Amino acid sequence: MNQFFLAADATVWFLAMLPGLVVALVVARWHYDLALSVSPLVVVAVLLVGLTATGIGYAIASFVPPMITLLLTNLLLFVSLMFSPINFPAERLPTWLQAVHQVLPITSMAAVSRSPLSELRSRW
Repeated sequence: MNQFFLAADATVWFLAMLPGLVVALVVARWHYDLALSVSPLVVVAVLLVGLTATGIGYAIASFVPPMITLLLTNLLLFVSLMFSPINFPAERLPTWLQAVHQVLPITSMAAVSRSPLSELRSRW
């Protein structure tokens, strides 16, 4: 029964995030004059990244009390957006943090998300 709840919950959140994803891409393309080359693999990329993030979130929620989960997920969101090589090259990070990001899925998730949208597929 639990797996059906998890699947239903993940499906609802996937569907809720799709309009925001599309609007963000349209606005970014317009504002930054990006040349997007959308591949059909974008569907697979969004599903893989979403399932990875959902799996990590459910794993945290399964083993940690609810109030700590809320604190931990907000902290992870802040740290992953500010101190991960998503918006800047990994070479700008200290060596120890570069090593940490070799293990964490954050940079890989960003690369998987970008590659079906960009002409620079070989770079990522």
